[in-house]
Amino acid sequence: MARRIAILGSTGSIGCQTLEVARELQGEIDVVALTANNSCGLLFRQARDFGVKHIGLGNECKIAAGDLPADAKLYRGQDGLCEIASLEDVDMVVFALFGAVGLKPLVAAIEAGKDIAFATKEALVAGGSLVMQLVRDNGVNFLPIDSEHNSTLRCLTGRDIKTIRRIIITASGGPFRGFTREQLKDVTLDQALKHPIWAMGKRITVNSATMMNKALELIEAHHLFGLSNSRLDVLIHPQGVFHALIELADGTLLAHLGLADMKLPIRFCLTYPD
Repeated sequence: MARRIAILGSTGSIGCQTLEVARELQGEIDVVALTANNSCGLLFRQARDFGVKHIGLGNECKIAAGDLPADAKLYRGQDGLCEIASLEDVDMVVFALFGAVGLKPLVAAIEAGKDIAFATKEALVAGGSLVMQLVRDNGVNFLPIDSEHNSTLRCLTGRDIKTIRRIIITASGGPFRGFTREQLKDVTLDQALKHPIWAMGKRITVNSATMMNKALELIEAHHLFGLSNSRLDVLIHPQGVFHALIELADGTLLAHLGLADMKLPIRFCLTYPD
């Protein structure tokens, strides 16, 4: 039976790549719900392409008669996100939203017993302790899409977290790695958007250029894996081949290596545990 998924934030970079993976996995993945904040045209095209009947839009998004695909049900705002996240005919919710707006629908999805594929790190930064307790209470799979945390999960599979001395997530260093303080005074947005390894949305690309994204990922790792900050490290690795390493109690390092392609962790989540 195909796994039925809802994608919250389907018009962004992660959302669009998730749909590409779903198309590649036709017969294994059934897309039943899509949402976007204001990219109505793209959202409706996606809904028609995949035959989606549950569509969520931000409250400010204006639509005209005939825009909505036939037989589709429209949901609005954050309450609509929560409704879609709790739909009976959804098995997994993919969170590709930006910001803490994802926290309330995330809670709703977990409480409804949905498995989670997660790329909305701000929601976990804002409510990590609450979210992870709900994950434990409801026995759902909580699968990170971020490449570093996805790779960490792969390295940890089958291992007791107590045997782990530390987790090391990697960072390319972004386009400004090696710049002096003087050089950094004159950098431009165009330069910040030219990430040397990853092709991502503009917001996360800028956050990666400033390394703020890596700070958020450390907090995310703390909540996901339950390790104290002293057992979490970041390693600058410009080649982007190693995505995460774990150090065992005896000093042994296990690493996950892979292509810099977000469709790989997305596929891992959509097909988990296979």
